[in-house]
Amino acid sequence: MKFAIIGAGSIGSLIGAKLSLSGEEVALVGRDPHISKVRKDGLVIELPKEKKLVKNLFACTNLIELKNSRFSPQFFVFTMKSYSTKQSCEELLEVFGKKCNILTLQNGIGNEEMISSFFGEENTFSGALTISVSLVEPGMVRQNTIKGGVGLAPVAMIENAKKIVNKLKEIFEKARFKTKVFENYRELKWSKLLLNIIANASSAIYDLSPLKISNNYELFLQEQMAFREACKVISKLGLGTVNLPDYNVYLLKFVMNLPRPIAHSILKNKIAKSRGEKMPSLWYDLNMGKKFSEVEVLNGAVVKYGQRLKIDTPVNDFFYYTLKNIAEDKFNRENFKN
Repeated sequence: MKFAIIGAGSIGSLIGAKLSLSGEEVALVGRDPHISKVRKDGLVIELPKEKKLVKNLFACTNLIELKNSRFSPQFFVFTMKSYSTKQSCEELLEVFGKKCNILTLQNGIGNEEMISSFFGEENTFSGALTISVSLVEPGMVRQNTIKGGVGLAPVAMIENAKKIVNKLKEIFEKARFKTKVFENYRELKWSKLLLNIIANASSAIYDLSPLKISNNYELFLQEQMAFREACKVISKLGLGTVNLPDYNVYLLKFVMNLPRPIAHSILKNKIAKSRGEKMPSLWYDLNMGKKFSEVEVLNGAVVKYGQRLKIDTPVNDFFYYTLKNIAEDKFNRENFKN
């Protein structure tokens, strides 16, 4: 199958490289200087136990260049930040038309709905990646964790969509991703959100690593309360939580609902081990001077759905509005640093 990875940074490049190594035809659509380096020298991927150079990738910086090439994608994979989804859909529609199959491996709530509003539910497929990836330098990405994999789900509950998801599962497994199919894409994405919000917004606001946040008893309380608020929203939506590849979300939910001293003693080392000193995505967006971030589709999603469902979400309110105001230069970040 021919895949075009749209927004090929660290995550998209790793996915594209592993798909290519397994025999699929792959195009990377991303930004320079990364794309120019891949085009010139190939893509280096550092896996936990080996390093590989992938050379048979078509790399370009825009969809028009992709359209004018001989590469005709059968599937587009969205790996850009969620705040770029709408623009990416508009560009894709203009260049390739409505008949596009799209798999979103983006974080947060709402990407599937945005994509399907352009291309239809039957052509939209949901996914979640539970592998930590970094862009080491242009032309080189690193898979930071051994554990993790890919969750997949259809958006349209029709037989053909389910067959396509099962085909994607075979392809990703062949590419050496642990892969699991879910029936309900909303449960998949809300369960991933529970992982994404831990020590993410707080890290950006306080300018602290997840390791320091998890070791701080008071800051852990904020994480625990924000997590519980998200769980209340999920429950009121009539959704369950699901275990993602190598991540027992159900057990995490159970522990987070234990009394704080017990939950902290159990989870502080696990959070530190899982994230440690690696700064999360919201911290990077803020430190790069961006005026927007994926907090909109993470803590912001908890806040917005909480308002609709009449559920109080004070900690997620704080994380969402504080980070949003810092990014927009309305709050001084120095006032929140310890």
